[in-house]
Amino acid sequence: MVGLLALILTTVGLGGADAALAARSATDIKSILTTALIKTAVAPAHQLELTVSATGLPPQMAGMFGNSAPSQEVSLVDIAGKRRGKDLQLRIKGALMTMAGLPAAASLEFIHAAGKSYIHGPLPMFGATENKWYVLDGTTGGDSFTQNLPTGINQSLDYKGVANADLSFLTTLSKQVLHGRQCDVYGTTDKNAIIQAIKSSSMPNVPSNDLDRIEAAEIKFWVCDDGYFHQAWVSIEGTTADRPNVKSAVRIRLSLFDYNSDFTIAAPLNPAQLERPQLGGTVFQTLPSASAAPASGPNASVFNGGNIRQRPGVKGQVLGQLHASQTITLLEKTVDGRWYLVKAPEATGWVHASLLRVRPEAASRIFVNGEASIAAPVTMQLSAAVVHGGNRRAAPGSAGQVLGQVKAGETIQLQARTRNGLWYYTTCRCGGRGWVHASLLKIEPKVARRVPIV
Repeated sequence: MVGLLALILTTVGLGGADAALAARSATDIKSILTTALIKTAVAPAHQLELTVSATGLPPQMAGMFGNSAPSQEVSLVDIAGKRRGKDLQLRIKGALMTMAGLPAAASLEFIHAAGKSYIHGPLPMFGATENKWYVLDGTTGGDSFTQNLPTGINQSLDYKGVANADLSFLTTLSKQVLHGRQCDVYGTTDKNAIIQAIKSSSMPNVPSNDLDRIEAAEIKFWVCDDGYFHQAWVSIEGTTADRPNVKSAVRIRLSLFDYNSDFTIAAPLNPAQLERPQLGGTVFQTLPSASAAPASGPNASVFNGGNIRQRPGVKGQVLGQLHASQTITLLEKTVDGRWYLVKAPEATGWVHASLLRVRPEAASRIFVNGEASIAAPVTMQLSAAVVHGGNRRAAPGSAGQVLGQVKAGETIQLQARTRNGLWYYTTCRCGGRGWVHASLLKIEPKVARRVPIV
C-alpha cells in the first residue's frame, strides 16, 4: 500500500510550484518523505485503510450504483485490512464491487497467509459460488487478480518513485494529531500547480478543457513523530465540459497505522478448493474490419463524452464525439485494454476506455487489436520458466477468457508482451497459446528486453 503513495507522488509530482510558499526546502521535504517511506516499507506490520469516493457521478454510473443524486457522495472503494510481513488480510467494499458481479453493498474478503491466498464466497465471477472460504493455489483456475494481489502489494513497498519525483510543489502546511501521534502535514492547495502536474504527466486522454474546469484541488501527506508515513489525501473538485452545471469531486484517502502491533494473520480453517471449468478455443480469430463489423457485437454504455479517433492514442485524428448515456458497439481493443474500437452513430473509431462502461463479460469477448501479428513465429527463441501454475488467457487482464493452464516447472516461449511488462503472450510445448501474467514466470532481464511489445 505504500506503493500507492509512491504512485500518487510520482504521478502528480511532475509539475512546478511557487517556491515562496515553502516553509521547508523541497529537498528537505523529499528527504523526510523518502525516509518515512523506507521505514514504512520495512515495518514488520501495520493496519491500513483506503477509501475512494466521488460526487457528481455521470448518469450512467449513478444508475449502476443505485441512481445516486449528483450531490450525493458515493463510496467507490473502501478497503480495510492489515499486513504482517508478506501476509495480508483485506475486506474490500464499495460501489465498484459491481464490476466483480457483486451487489454494491457486498464485500470481498481476501487473505494471503503462509504463501497461499484465499477468498471468501460467494464470488461467482471467480468461481467461488458458496458462502465459504476457498484456497487459490494456482492450479485450479483461481483468478490471476486475486492470486497476484499479495505479490503486487508487497512489491509496491518501494520508495524509488518518491526519490525520483519532483516534489518542489509541496510545502509544510501544518501540524496535526493523527492516530495518537504528533504529525507534520506536507502538501499543497495550489490547484494550478496540481493541474500543471497532471498536464505534464503521462496520463492518457485527459481533456485539457476538463482540467481547466478544476475549481479546487489539494494533496496532503502526514509524517508523524514515530518516523512513519501515516496518511495521504487527494481531493479534486470542479465540473466537466459536457456537464458544466454539475459539481463533481473525487477524494482519495490512504492511512497506515498501528505499526508493529501484535496481531496475527492466519489461514482460514478447511478452505474449499476453487474450481473453474477449463475453457477450450483458439486465441487467433479473423479481426473484423471497421467497415464490416457486425452490429450485434458486445455493447457498452458511454458515461463520459469524448473524442472518437482514427487510431488509438491522443494523437489520433478526431472523427467525431461520443455523448454520455449512448450505447455503442465494441469491435476491438488494444492489447493493454486502454482503447476500444467502437461503432457509434457519429463515427466508427477508437475511444479511450475511461469514457466507457464495459462489463467484464463483454470485455472478454472483444478481439484484441494486434493479435494477428503475434501469430507469426518470432525469429529468436525467447523462453521463460513457469514458477507458479496459473491461467493462459485470450487477452491480457483478469477478464480475458481462460484458454488453459501453464504448469510450474515447464518452459514456455515468449512471443510478445504488453508495454507495462505485466502480461506475456506465450506458447507452451503442448501447442497452447495465451496471455500469462508475469508474476507466474521467471524471465531473465536480457530476455524480457528482447520480447516484442504489442
